[in-house]
Amino acid sequence: MTAYLYIHNPKYQPEIINDIIDDINGECRWSCGITKRIKKGDTFFLMRLGVEPKGIIGFGHVLSEPKEEEHWNEENASKALFTEVSFRILSSEPLISHITLQNKYPHLHNKYWTPQASGKSIPDDIAVELQKIIMLK
Repeated sequence: MTAYLYIHNPKYQPEIINDIIDDINGECRWSCGITKRIKKGDTFFLMRLGVEPKGIIGFGHVLSEPKEEEHWNEENASKALFTEVSFRILSSEPLISHITLQNKYPHLHNKYWTPQASGKSIPDDIAVELQKIIMLK
């Protein structure tokens, strides 16, 4: 399983998660940072950062290759890379807390779970475990 960590900071887009939850198909575009190696069919996990409670709030599959588009923040004149994604599960509250991730995977540096941008690759074995944990919720 090829999987990536995407991030969401409610400080900048507070309503977007509820908007996606309310959308029947759960599809949208999401920034993938500067990562160009993401492929259609890859798995992604969405990490809530910046505002408590922090943790993984969703996962799903990537529907497109990364493409450069206008930045999501209209005040930012630059372009950004985005993929189309489809959420399988999405919650406004963490499904796996940030602290649980740090304690369960101590071999990963603590900063691993607090990236500055989306697109961090998740080791295959950990991605499989995370998906199993989330599916049991």
